Amino acid sequence: MAPTPDFAALSIQQCADLARALKTVLLKYEGWWERPFPYLMTWYQAPTDGQPHPETQLHAQFHPPYPTRERFMYLAGTALGAGMFAMDALPEEKAAELQAVTIPAESIA
Repeated sequence: MAPTPDFAALSIQQCADLARALKTVLLKYEGWWERPFPYLMTWYQAPTDGQPHPETQLHAQFHPPYPTRERFMYLAGTALGAGMFAMDALPEEKAAELQAVTIPAESIA
């Protein structure tokens, strides 16, 4: 999908593709952690001031409370001060692990 500035710029087909992609990611997270996947999901899009903003695009970030299958993470100390969890793993490694999770095709339909 080409970069899109905001939800309003999505076509009906792009909305359907985004919904399918989100469902796929969430099912992969559940498969990866082998449990229901609680999460916070934040969306970012271009400002709605009517001006072009080529520096940004619509995207989501997932913030799971589990850094690993075995550990629940509590927001405290430095993480509390920063307002976010610190992750002690490379994103490329976690992305590769998530990509390796297989889910049945009928689950995505």
